[in-house]
Amino acid sequence: METQKQNSKKRKQVFPYGNYRSYYGYRIDQGTDEDPRLKVLRKEWFEGKECLDIGCNNGIITIQIAQKFCCRSILGIDIDSDRVQDAYWNLRKSARLSSSGNKPVKASKLQDKDHPDDSGNRVTAL
Repeated sequence: METQKQNSKKRKQVFPYGNYRSYYGYRIDQGTDEDPRLKVLRKEWFEGKECLDIGCNNGIITIQIAQKFCCRSILGIDIDSDRVQDAYWNLRKSARLSSSGNKPVKASKLQDKDHPDDSGNRVTAL
């Protein structure tokens, strides 16, 4: 039993896709309310448009883009299912904290979506 505990301590966690929980927490000052990358984006790129965030990680910047730039809709996708689960959690948390209440919030898996070929007006990969 003791050997089993030692072996589990020695095993390092593997991140096959390069991203890990709190990936951006080490790179972005936690004292800010908004991701600094949003400062270089323009509202007209997103406002009223259907958007796609490829590699959304935990969904934080996807949610902030939707809130700040008034997207018609935004879909975040990521190869790492653990980060997608984090994004679901962050979306639910954001919806609870949101005082606007005027936009419907929905989380779904990509394979559940029906998208015509031209459905995405904007793509971000940040």
